[in-house]
Amino acid sequence: IGVIYDEQGNYAKALEYYFKALKMDEELGNKNGIASDLGNIGVIYDEQGNYAKALEYYFKALKICEEIGDKSNQATILGNIGIVYSDQGNYAKALEYYLKTFQINEEIGNKQGQAINFGSIGSAYLKLKQFSKAEEYLKKAEQLNRTLGTIYYLKDDCASLSELYEQTGKYKDALYYYKEFTHAKDSLNSQENRKALQTMELKYQYEKEQAVKEKEHQKQLEIQRKEKERQQTISYAVGSGLFLVIIFSMFIFNRLQVTRKQKQVIETQKQQVESQKHLVEEKNKEITDSITYAKRIQNAILPSEEQWKKHLPNSFVYYLPKDIVAGDFYWLETGGEALETTVYFAAADCTGHGVPGAMVSVVCSNALTKAVIEEKITEPGKIIRQN
Repeated sequence: IGVIYDEQGNYAKALEYYFKALKMDEELGNKNGIASDLGNIGVIYDEQGNYAKALEYYFKALKICEEIGDKSNQATILGNIGIVYSDQGNYAKALEYYLKTFQINEEIGNKQGQAINFGSIGSAYLKLKQFSKAEEYLKKAEQLNRTLGTIYYLKDDCASLSELYEQTGKYKDALYYYKEFTHAKDSLNSQENRKALQTMELKYQYEKEQAVKEKEHQKQLEIQRKEKERQQTISYAVGSGLFLVIIFSMFIFNRLQVTRKQKQVIETQKQQVESQKHLVEEKNKEITDSITYAKRIQNAILPSEEQWKKHLPNSFVYYLPKDIVAGDFYWLETGGEALETTVYFAAADCTGHGVPGAMVSVVCSNALTKAVIEEKITEPGKIIRQN
């Protein structure tokens, strides 16, 4: 397609399709195709007079041709580089590249390429006013193109030879080659007319095929669009389902986390309660032990049942403290001048309850004993006042 637009002079469209071809070949990794595409792009830029761009793409193409060993395309690119330098008026540089491409065409046996190179080299020498060398190479080009029957290049060779002989004053030869040029041109025009007709037919067939392909393409696009919509619907449904599953899973996971934390809190509280219970039990044991010890002390000061029976045979003791120990106590002593004749007893209530009351009862019991036994006080009122 790019070639057709190039032949029509529509360089913008030609570049568009050449760049599309380049992109496709790059995606496929087709280095031969890439080199060819770069060369075609260089041709368009040269035809547009953008010589810097033309050389840029030619040298890119040349590098790839050298890498893959494509001698034929390499020779073509070198020749095109020479044409760019010639278009710029740098005929010495152009000649350098024409000679390089000739060496490759000679090496690979490309006769048509050699014929073109002979003509290009001769034209360069003509521009450099080296008429002898120009005549040598242009004659070689003429002979080889006549042998090959390539009228297009023969036409250019005859035009260059006519110009050469005109500049060197050989007008008869100049006229001869001008006539040869005209004859070749007329033949070429006939060929070009036939070619133009063929091109039009090909273009018609191409456009017809393109219309069919476009219709089929639109049909495929519609099928793809519907399939895409179906896939999107499925994707949305699956996505929504997955979203709900994820949300539900997150909820379950969150509840499990909460339950686990609550269980941990309950377990911690249970451990704390057990610990507190243990502490309370320890404290209770300590308190109970203290009370029991206090009872022993209190029991030690209370008169024994034998003492009561001995001194007061018809007596009995009714002693039921609220707790294990209490501030209530009873007391018995004998005194007087005949120590066994006088019996002193008391039932007392001291301030306080429990252990404190018991301790006070011990003090009070000792105070009564001291008052009666040591201080010989026997009157209740005096004993109370004394203590």
